[in-house]
Amino acid sequence: MPLAGAGFNILDKHGKGRQDGLKTDLLRQLHSRWSYIDVGWVRIDVGFQIAKELSSTCPEAANRFLTETEQLKNQWTITAHRPANAYVACIRLVIRAFSGLFKKKVETDADIDALAVLIGNLPSYGERALLWADACMRATLNGRQDLAERLANAFLKPSIPAVDT
Repeated sequence: MPLAGAGFNILDKHGKGRQDGLKTDLLRQLHSRWSYIDVGWVRIDVGFQIAKELSSTCPEAANRFLTETEQLKNQWTITAHRPANAYVACIRLVIRAFSGLFKKKVETDADIDALAVLIGNLPSYGERALLWADACMRATLNGRQDLAERLANAFLKPSIPAVDT
């Protein structure tokens, strides 16, 4: 993504006035592609990199990326790689511990709701889908197809279309 910012800078430097339509289209495409990044912390990093790349040649676009990236950073609770990786690892441990309840059928709706809140904090539909898939797989491995289907219908399936957008 930041290479597209560099491409814009090259067009600006060598095509003064001649490539305005192409530069406008490139900025539009860059913003569109950036907005499709699903993993929140990656989108934030890339947004800051793009703003930095464009700051010298197109301050308006740089400010737009910077403003939107700052809004995302303020909106999401997990905004960097290390905390995100640690958080996902902790949720995987919770799912592993939670799966111990499956065989004896002692999980409660409150347990499932608590897991849903933990997974819902992630600013990435893809990561959410992977975690719910892990929970469904563990339920199936513990002979709980009923629970796997319940989790898949309530949490996994609704997150899949959001990954494609």
